[in-house]
Amino acid sequence: MTRAVGGAPARVPQAPSPAAILELLAGRWVCGAVAAAARLGVADALASGARSSDELAVALCAHAPSLHRLLRALASLGLLQTLADGRFALTSLGEYLRSDVPGSMLPLAQIFALEEHGTSWTTLAYSVASGESAFEHLYGRPLWDYLDGDAELNRTFSDAMTALMWSAAPQIAEHLALDEGCTVADVGGAAGTVLAAILERHPHVRGILYDRPASIEAARRTAPAIVLERAQLVAGDFMRSVPAADVLVLSHVLHDWSDADAGMLLANCRRALAPHGRLVVWECVIEPGDAPDFGKLMDLEMLVLTSGRERTRAEFARLFARAGLELVSVTPLAGGALLQGRSCRR
Repeated sequence: MTRAVGGAPARVPQAPSPAAILELLAGRWVCGAVAAAARLGVADALASGARSSDELAVALCAHAPSLHRLLRALASLGLLQTLADGRFALTSLGEYLRSDVPGSMLPLAQIFALEEHGTSWTTLAYSVASGESAFEHLYGRPLWDYLDGDAELNRTFSDAMTALMWSAAPQIAEHLALDEGCTVADVGGAAGTVLAAILERHPHVRGILYDRPASIEAARRTAPAIVLERAQLVAGDFMRSVPAADVLVLSHVLHDWSDADAGMLLANCRRALAPHGRLVVWECVIEPGDAPDFGKLMDLEMLVLTSGRERTRAEFARLFARAGLELVSVTPLAGGALLQGRSCRR
């Protein structure tokens, strides 16, 4: 054995094992197990306490031996715990798959359970070869048009966006300094999760929730009370126009679009901004290097579903500049980054 300086054993790098490739490929198995639990409602069925697989099978109308195998796998992933008597209980992590808890990730898991999502991902190679959305290739129209044609699916997608922004919304609100009486427009704001956090933290501002007609119709039923009380709900197409405001917020919106389309949206934002207004963007920002990066995988999700993309700081700066905006700051936070911009000074 070699010795490092000081006589301590030197760490000899281990040769990679082919089994590591299997572990990577098995990511699909993990996703499938979690998605199946979401579709069946396993977490809600365990909300009141531990149950045996036979008891759960009756409650969920499932095949008991097969359900036991799923529960055993979920326990190995840390979502369930197997008790001494063989019953299964939710762990603190598994609680987030319940439908009735703050921060529930169930809607996102339900999106991953959709046939459309899984089939699109199996066609990733098409997107890589063509640069086009696998979803649009498979289903004949863009994701947004597809959602508009299915009210239930649109509702699930809106709920998933709410889940995605649940932990980000308070961070966005906390890092915004807002003048009294200013107007904040949440553009593409779905059910208003981010706008609600801003209105709660800044009681002196006015709000506008702006999104597609189907999303605004859903928001009238599901938006937080503070949004319904203190904000205008406005339906429209942000590729055509954006409501005038002092502060415009785009949360996980730009990554849905190609550079050309994102540039059109940003130009609309610049035209809608008050003279000294600000643009606030929440996105993943891809960092250089080969370290594990959630944003690099989210980037593939955007490619497959929308032909959109995640971006580096430099790419954001160029995108802003082409739309007549200046990227003023990038603040890394948990789960993403807060980018702030303003109209370029003449």
